[in-house]
Formats: sequence, C-alpha cells, structure tokens
Amino acid sequence: MADFLNRVITWDVPFEKGTLKATAKINGKPVADYELKTTGKPVKIIASCSETTLKADRNGLAHLFVSVCDDAGNTVYQADNEITCAIEGPVHLLGMEDSNPSNTENYKDNRQHVFRGKLLIYLQSTDNQGTVKIKLTSPELEDATIDFVVIK
Repeated sequence: MADFLNRVITWDVPFEKGTLKATAKINGKPVADYELKTTGKPVKIIASCSETTLKADRNGLAHLFVSVCDDAGNTVYQADNEITCAIEGPVHLLGMEDSNPSNTENYKDNRQHVFRGKLLIYLQSTDNQGTVKIKLTSPELEDATIDFVVIK
C-alpha cells in the first residue's frame, strides 16, 4: 500500500465489452460487490424519488435521482445530456446538481446537464397540499415522470 499515491491502488484493465465485476472480501468471505456493464447509446431518462409523500409545511424535502440510461436500463456514464425539469403541483425547485466541480451552469433554473450520466434534483414542499407531477425531458431521450403527494 505504501507504494501507491494517496494509498489508493490502481491498475489498468484492458477493455472488453461485457460486465466487469469487483468483489471485496474479508478473510476470503465476500462482503460487497459492484458491477459495471458496457452500455449502449443513451435512449431514456430514469428517475426515482426519495419520498412518496411530503408534508405541506415548507420544510418537506425530496430528492429526485436521475440517470441517463441505455435501452437495458444501464446508466451511460459518458452521457452529458441537458435535462429539463417541468413541475406541476405544490413544490418549489430548489436546485439541480450534477456534481461536476467545474460546472458553472445556474443550478437554480430548471435545466442542467448530467455529469457522468447522473443528476440530483432538490424539491421543497409549499404550504399547499396536492399531487406533484415532475416531467424530465431531453432531446432524443425518452421522458421520465415522477408523481408524489404533498399532505397536510
């Protein structure tokens, strides 16, 4: 370990299409694993929400996790598509975060480029209750829609 900068071991793996799987073991027993799959062309937006309901008190916070994916649902890490967020219902868009340290785009408007195929959207409830419908769009990609409710 002392031979590696910052105590991080790195190595080159020749590229081949398919799946690359890493398994962490302690005393020979698997404790974690992770897979990377070769992806196709970006074709759709996939999104999920951290909440199914928010309280109508201006303190409710929801996170939308957005990925640009291929037709098999794999995140396309090379994607940099611009996503537009349209909101109907009793929430405010607080910001859209791509985690790119060199990004200078306005994170408070309703458009943001994904970074490494991903984006995080922050939403805040208002004082009103009702159904929230979020539509995420990008040219040449299949849209994603997320619904949840704000309750008293």
